[in-house]
Amino acid sequence: KGLLGTKSLPPGHGLWIRPCRQVHMYFMRYPIDLLFLDQRDCVVAVIESQPINSISPKFDEANSVVELPAGSLAQHHLEVGQRLRFEGATHAGGSDRLATAGTWLANLLMACLYLLFAYHH
Repeated sequence: KGLLGTKSLPPGHGLWIRPCRQVHMYFMRYPIDLLFLDQRDCVVAVIESQPINSISPKFDEANSVVELPAGSLAQHHLEVGQRLRFEGATHAGGSDRLATAGTWLANLLMACLYLLFAYHH
């Protein structure tokens, strides 16, 4: 679910989603900054102010994404190649295996919805 349904992301806060290689902004109420990280938590892509109702590029080398309030990246000068260290980060629990199964199921559901849409149009 990520940040869907939220009204804002407070300054100094963020959401770390693992695994993740691409982000959609459909049904979001506000733009966010995106940091895509590899398995070693090195920045592989930086997107400032991803607009609502859009999809980010897919980064095959990414393993996770950090979603931040818009403007955070410009303020903190984060760049591709930097390695991040998370202190005091809370993990939502569950395993990567469970997250992968959830992603697979969500993708299947989206494919079914697309086929239903295409059939009716």
